[in-house]
Amino acid sequence: MSDRASIPDYVAEAEHYVRKGEEILEELQRINSSEARCLRASMYITAMKRLKRLIESHQELYNSEFYAESDATNPDNKQYRWWPSSKIALGAGLFRRRTG
Repeated sequence: MSDRASIPDYVAEAEHYVRKGEEILEELQRINSSEARCLRASMYITAMKRLKRLIESHQELYNSEFYAESDATNPDNKQYRWWPSSKIALGAGLFRRRTG
C-alpha cells in the first residue's frame, strides 16, 4: 500500500465484495445448492473479510505516530549506503587493481 489516500477506496471495495459474496451465498442457500458450493462461497467471504482487516490495519499504521516519524527527513542529510566507499574498499583489499 503505497498511497495513503487510496486506502479508504480499498476498504470500500473490500466491503463491496464481502456484501456481494454474502448475497451469492444467500442465493446458493435459497436454491438449495450443494454444500461444497456454499462452503466455497463462505471461504471466499472469510478471505475477503481478512483482507479488509489487513487493509484497515495498514490504515491504522499510516495514521499512527510511529509511521509519521519514519516519514520525517533525515536531519543530518546523511545518505547511507550498504556498500563501502571506494577508498575503504581499496584499503581493505576488496578490489584489486590490474597491472600491466
